[in-house]
Amino acid sequence: MSTDNSTPKISYVEFLKIKGDLSRKITDELEIEIEMTDFETADENEEDLWETPVVDSKSVIKLSPIVEQMTGRKIKPEWIKPGGYDSLEDAVIDLVRQLELDLQKAED
Repeated sequence: MSTDNSTPKISYVEFLKIKGDLSRKITDELEIEIEMTDFETADENEEDLWETPVVDSKSVIKLSPIVEQMTGRKIKPEWIKPGGYDSLEDAVIDLVRQLELDLQKAED
């Protein structure tokens, strides 16, 4: 049984109705992910040798089940900003915008 990703389970209009809820769920999950990452890498005696983004692509891809559950769409890797995001807010805004553009395009 194959799934056709070109046809969303929800329409663009339906997406607009859940956009706020989706943004909140994404924000909540990213906050947890950032906390876990900070905990795993926290070492006051070790200098940070690499500049890493606040939200990396791996963290964004982990959100795909939430996005798929609410919209019927999986996150596409090309939606994610190369190099990650400097803030949680930037990541949420960009991901939701990319999803919105994809849903609009699917209805054209």
